Amino acid sequence: MFIDSNKLKRQYAAKGRFYQIGYQNGKNALCRSCLDIFSRNLDIDNQSPDAFIIMQNPGDSVSLEAIDNSFDGPIYRRTHPRLDQLIRQTPITMAKPDKTQYQVMRLMHHYGWNYARVLNLGDLRDTVSDSFIKKFLIINDRYLSIFSGVRNTELFNLIHTIDSKPTVVAWGVDRRLKSLAIQALGALPDHICGLSGDHEHLFYHPLPRKNEGPRKWLERFISEITYS
Repeated sequence: MFIDSNKLKRQYAAKGRFYQIGYQNGKNALCRSCLDIFSRNLDIDNQSPDAFIIMQNPGDSVSLEAIDNSFDGPIYRRTHPRLDQLIRQTPITMAKPDKTQYQVMRLMHHYGWNYARVLNLGDLRDTVSDSFIKKFLIINDRYLSIFSGVRNTELFNLIHTIDSKPTVVAWGVDRRLKSLAIQALGALPDHICGLSGDHEHLFYHPLPRKNEGPRKWLERFISEITYS
């Protein structure tokens, strides 16, 4: 069940859209809008995902290919009048998996999914949940969330088959995420599945910080949730 990461890397690959938003203060926000994880023997062109996974933010995800001489992706000015279109048209590049993505791969292996699409409440890349939440709230930019309404065309393109596919929600149980969670739930189907936390709209993340947390999360998810 808890497959070693080296074996997972041989079986699955990942691609994502990495980009940056340049703000007037001279700082760039490092972002990723979506991630596709798929079996290495599968050609995903013109294929739709077998499942959708909605989590908090891209975490430690990095691109393996440079665009405009940057592995962080192209820089888009925040003031650009068609920022949503620029983000939507960002080229997809091969990506290096992180520990959270290995958890997704373990789910894929168990349920027989060959192709999963990962979206997030917010696009900011940050390895620490608390840091992500603080930055997201400070920047307060709707363009940093695909669920905010200003990127509806992109969202539709990415999830137009979601109504008939398994949808896992696992964005964490920090109460500061509640407004983002409610926003996302408004765009997701009723058949979502996740491990509920103590507060409404919040679901345990696949990579809890406690020892043995990832293994226990996986075991509990598989024992409680079945797909036909």
